[in-house]
Amino acid sequence: MTTLPTTTASVTAEWLTTTLRSSGAITAATSVATVEAQNMGAGIGFMGEVGRLAATYSGGDGPALIICKIPTQDPMIRGMLGPARVFEREARFYVEIAPQLSVVPQAYSVSAEYDTDNYVLLLQDLGHLRVGDQSVGVNAKDAMNALKTVARLHAEFWESSR
Repeated sequence: MTTLPTTTASVTAEWLTTTLRSSGAITAATSVATVEAQNMGAGIGFMGEVGRLAATYSGGDGPALIICKIPTQDPMIRGMLGPARVFEREARFYVEIAPQLSVVPQAYSVSAEYDTDNYVLLLQDLGHLRVGDQSVGVNAKDAMNALKTVARLHAEFWESSR
């Protein structure tokens, strides 16, 4: 097994090629030619690092922009969150539940080492969507859109044993 990157900056073209091929996000003939990581929200998320990977390909196509989520390497924070299995729960959500839903970002890959609590999530980039401003609050239209999305999510499981 390939060692998982511990920061978005340590994601290499070779690792990304292997990972995207094994998940079926790119074909066996496709390789990641270049990958560049851009940290998003530096200093904001204490639970981990979120970055945007810009990838180019040779021999085929693949997602040009990928969101990469990696748990924090801060031992104090990992010590607090580890017992609650926060990182494991998010990884398992994308593996076990998200494929049944239509209103979540596509997971290109979930790399998980449950015994060491190391994870790398590669997700669809939703950067083309507008992000709200939590310091301002939400307006009525955005609140209604959020409720409609939550309703669609719940409707997918309505009267289901899942």
